[in-house]
Amino acid sequence: VCLLQNELLPYQWESHAIADPTVVAVWFEKKRNTGITEIIPSPVAGPRAGLVAEALGGLGLRTQSIDDITDDLILKNLYILVANIAGLEVGGTVGELWSNHRALVDTVAGEILQIQSALAERPTDDADMIEALGEVFLADPGHGTKGRSAPHRLRRAIDHADRLGLRVPDLRRIAAAHIP
Repeated sequence: VCLLQNELLPYQWESHAIADPTVVAVWFEKKRNTGITEIIPSPVAGPRAGLVAEALGGLGLRTQSIDDITDDLILKNLYILVANIAGLEVGGTVGELWSNHRALVDTVAGEILQIQSALAERPTDDADMIEALGEVFLADPGHGTKGRSAPHRLRRAIDHADRLGLRVPDLRRIAAAHIP
C-alpha cells in the first residue's frame, strides 16, 4: 500500500489496520494545463520507498528516503493549513505571508501545531517546525495562499480542535470573519 494525500497522519491508516504502508509527503503539484511544480524533495518512507523514489525520479522529481515520516507529514499539513487559513485573512502568496505577515503565520501555525501534535499523538518542536515552514514558503515564494479548499480546511481544523478539547481562538476568529 502506498499512501499520498494532503492532511495525512498515521492515525488515519492505523484506524484502517493498514500496517507498514509506504507513505509520501508530496511536495510537488500538477494542475491542469501546467507542468509539474516541485517545491522541495518529497520524503518517502516504508517498504516500497525505493520503488516510489525511482518512479518519481523518472518524472524528474527529487525524493528523500527516511525511516519515520510523521514529522514530515506534520510539516506538509502545517504548510497547507497555514497557507490556506492565513490566506483567507490576507491573501497573496506564501512569500508575502512569510515576509509581511509573520505574526499571523506564527499565531495560526501555533494553533495548527497543537492540533497536529494531538492528532499524531506526539509532541512537536514548534520553533523548528515554523522555521522549516519558512524554508518551504521561501522555496516557492510565489505560490498562492488561499485555495478553493481553504474554508473546508479551516472548518475541519476547528472540528479536530473541538473533538480534542483544544482552544484555537485565532482559527475561530478567522472562521467568523471569512466563512459564511
